[in-house]
Amino acid sequence: MKKYNTNAIVLKSINYKDKDKIYTLFTEHLGKISAMARGVRKISSRRGGNLDSLNYISIKITERDGGFKDIDEVVTLNSFKNIKSDYEMSLKAYYLADLIHRNMEENSEDTQVFKLFKKVLEILDQKSLNIDLAILFFEIQFLKHFGYFPELPIDPGISDVIKKLLKGIFKDISSSDLVKTQSFIQDHIKVHLNERFKSLDL
Repeated sequence: MKKYNTNAIVLKSINYKDKDKIYTLFTEHLGKISAMARGVRKISSRRGGNLDSLNYISIKITERDGGFKDIDEVVTLNSFKNIKSDYEMSLKAYYLADLIHRNMEENSEDTQVFKLFKKVLEILDQKSLNIDLAILFFEIQFLKHFGYFPELPIDPGISDVIKKLLKGIFKDISSSDLVKTQSFIQDHIKVHLNERFKSLDL
């Protein structure tokens, strides 16, 4: 058996049998993994709240023969309470989690995307940036990372927004240019990731 200590963000979970859950975790050092928390659905379990979706956690995992993973210990580092208390922000954050879940290969480390996801969740939680701008920043960086970066359009407003967000510049972006760029990028996602996103409402 192997044991791992890493940080992770909880993407989703499903119930398993009567008392257990299987979690999809996006980890800093192991990539996207699935791991079981045994007995987590018991009323007496103290781990359930720590494993809420979108929580940023420190986790200890045991990998058994055949690659099956069990969650041994978990500590919440950031629950992003402000995101979860805001309906619009929570929808956007879950959209990003789904984006990652659908595109990341199992057991394939990607610290760059992990840091990007964590950064955007922190931006949303701190309410330090317009929600749509933060999401667009993630989408553009995500597309570039996976080789789906679009050819810059003729529209100078859209091109300017994309160039700024590639550099992490968020100032002096007009509402109209933001809306146009959102539409352009989401159309690009639908075309180039069609199979992965055919059931996802963008």
